Amino acid sequence: MNSDSPSDITCDHGPCTGAASDVEAASDVETETETAADGGTTITDPDDEAFDREAFTKVATVDEIPAGEGEGYTVKGIEIAVFNLDGDFYAISNRCAHQRAPLHKAGDRKINAEDTWTEKRGGVNVEDCTVSCPWHLWEWDLETGVHEASGKRIGSFDCVVDGEDVLVRI
Repeated sequence: MNSDSPSDITCDHGPCTGAASDVEAASDVETETETAADGGTTITDPDDEAFDREAFTKVATVDEIPAGEGEGYTVKGIEIAVFNLDGDFYAISNRCAHQRAPLHKAGDRKINAEDTWTEKRGGVNVEDCTVSCPWHLWEWDLETGVHEASGKRIGSFDCVVDGEDVLVRI
């Protein structure tokens, strides 16, 4: 099965049926490599001829994740949150290690215990490259998945833009 298959991807609002389209254009991204789980190296620059798009899964297009916000997806059975920090995209586990709150909901309007609306709880900090949990404000580094105060870590995943496609490697 192709890694862009819509059956591999769901987002918090339902199946992502548009995820199977391929885009021929490549983005202007600096050449990057990442150490893969097996110890090998994965090319994360879509302009590099050695870039393996099949190692990544399309989760969205760049315009589907507003700047300063995140969206939740399930890719290959793993819940992730993808955040747009002014055109730079980051993917981490969607669940806070404290009490499993959905991190992609950071900054959303929510109802609190007294049945009154709170305009904003948690959010994305573009300058610090972090997201604060919407339940108890634990702050997670979007590059490393680390919560500095506790030393806990959640999963972080390679996330690249290829043309207009946001791709994640699980």
